[in-house]
Amino acid sequence: MSKSRKDVFVRRKDPFGRKSSKRIFDMADYCSVLLMAKTIRESENDLAKVNLSEVPLIRPGGLNSMPEDVAEEFDTMFQTVVGLLEEVDKDHEEFFNKLTMGEIDFVGDIVNSSEFSQAIGNVLMRKYRISRGYTMDEAYDDAKKDFKQVKDEMMKFIGGLLMNCFESLGAEATKRKVPLKHASKLLHPKVMRIEENGVMVETALDMNEWNALKDTEESPSGFDPSFG
Repeated sequence: MSKSRKDVFVRRKDPFGRKSSKRIFDMADYCSVLLMAKTIRESENDLAKVNLSEVPLIRPGGLNSMPEDVAEEFDTMFQTVVGLLEEVDKDHEEFFNKLTMGEIDFVGDIVNSSEFSQAIGNVLMRKYRISRGYTMDEAYDDAKKDFKQVKDEMMKFIGGLLMNCFESLGAEATKRKVPLKHASKLLHPKVMRIEENGVMVETALDMNEWNALKDTEESPSGFDPSFG
């Protein structure tokens, strides 16, 4: 005979205002933000042109059925990293000095954009309404309190992905003797797999662009075509 469930009231909000040290967002939430940010940007940041409530929220366990648009947004971010390799090629020392001083902040440029800020707040509110059973006002109040923490989580998540991509692409390109000054034309990192613990990326070399480059005076020697 199964035991009956206890009738228990549990406060949804800590009466002492304490916050959990646990991470608020998971991979599904990050993907939801990317999907919403893409939608907002494609509407030219005009919220009158888009109904954000119609943008699907990726639920836990729902990564396998989310729209292809999420992977495309990851691809767009990774391609911005490729462009940075060209800046490194122009002046290696100046680039890294600016990066150290914060004059170059390619992660902040993404996460602090208006579309990302709007998307983070919207996803957080909807998450709280669903997971905590909040009213709209309750969700808004808690989302406002937790916005900074979640934005920091987003910064760390995207920062980790893009810095890893930047370092690995740079190392591979140098090893394979791919000319960094033409990185944006030649290298195209694409997301192949997304799971809770990470994002798997593969990079393709545009052989049409490479063959065109071979016929110019800038054609490098010693190229290894096994890149990616």
